[in-house]
Amino acid sequence: MRTLMLSFCISLLACPSLAKTPVINFDTKELRVEQFDRDILDIPVSFESTKNVRALTLKIAPELHGLVSVTPSAFEHVKKGHQYQVMLSVNHVQGTSDTPILGYLSIYKKTKEKDKPKNLANPLSITIIPSSMPSELPPMPGPENNLSVQGVDADNDGIRDDVQHYLYQHYISEKPFFIATLDLARVYQRILIEAESKEASAKNLDLLENALACAYYLEDMKAYEIAANISAETNNTLERVTAYSKFHDQTSDIVTYAKSSSEKAKSCSSEVIQVLEEQQ
Repeated sequence: MRTLMLSFCISLLACPSLAKTPVINFDTKELRVEQFDRDILDIPVSFESTKNVRALTLKIAPELHGLVSVTPSAFEHVKKGHQYQVMLSVNHVQGTSDTPILGYLSIYKKTKEKDKPKNLANPLSITIIPSSMPSELPPMPGPENNLSVQGVDADNDGIRDDVQHYLYQHYISEKPFFIATLDLARVYQRILIEAESKEASAKNLDLLENALACAYYLEDMKAYEIAANISAETNNTLERVTAYSKFHDQTSDIVTYAKSSSEKAKSCSSEVIQVLEEQQ
């Protein structure tokens, strides 16, 4: 789960000083991670430099030591205008407390041992929110989940259980968009199960267009990247990829049209609309 916000380090933290003129900029100012107690998370983070820089070190705040690590943690040479990616690995939070754990990731230029390291970027604020697995979430399925196209849907909500875990892990705090991701996942599941039927595939294409339009209405271009991630989670075996390809074959002769903003809003499910109205 990733939330972009316009704040820097939480004031309660012993943050490093802000760079007067940041040489390096992260792709987001803050990460908020809701971590279920059975999950180990790997989260990609990107940064870009406005100058050619040598000998960089990435450091995790002491508050997050043992909980969050960064790989790689050093770069010998960073080129101006190039984007670089590191992976933040979040380990299990020990204990039962749901109290958020606050920290940050900083980028320094290596200096001589006697000199103070030079801070090149405003720190990336990191908030880890330990959370028990929601009671309504079905158990994570075992190997039997991949023995068929449909997989395991123990709670019969139209979403494969492993995909449901993925959505809760990444988007649960982003209502109403979280509800829109559930709607997308249901459509992707129907597409696979009903791929052999041309008539059903045509109906599912219409459902997919509506689900994508709603997601775009809520999150703009970010929605298409997230939809691609959900599709990849859904189509995770050769048999499922084959079924998804069959769906495209069944609908290749159907022409679709871009929806207007008002049409995108009307494409959302009643549950999404209800949450939007409650937030007004």
